[in-house]
Amino acid sequence: MNCSTITANTINGTSATSLATTSYVASYVTTYSLGYNQTYNNMTSVRSNATNYPNNTGRPIFVSVVGNGSAGFGNGYGYVNDVQIVFLNWPYTQATISFIVPPGATYKVSHSGGIYSWYELY
Repeated sequence: MNCSTITANTINGTSATSLATTSYVASYVTTYSLGYNQTYNNMTSVRSNATNYPNNTGRPIFVSVVGNGSAGFGNGYGYVNDVQIVFLNWPYTQATISFIVPPGATYKVSHSGGIYSWYELY
């Protein structure tokens, strides 16, 4: 860890407080922050309804999926690591499910009427 050490309080003869350097914080932010140096990508043609996908980017990603409702009604679900984190019941022909996926996690979206569009920020 890229830290500077300063002496703070002494307890039992040992003392130190580590502070992250500016360069370490800047590096961390540019490496792990959602949205920083990321762009929206249209994944509609390569994603399928109710199919698990891995987030292998090493960074969090944002998923936004518009589902088709059937006859003006639909249910949508978002899952991360097979845990349902989003449920949407809507009386419209289309609605959006959005969520963040941590690095290394799997994710999927299931819409009762199928997928209209699928975008990912990575």
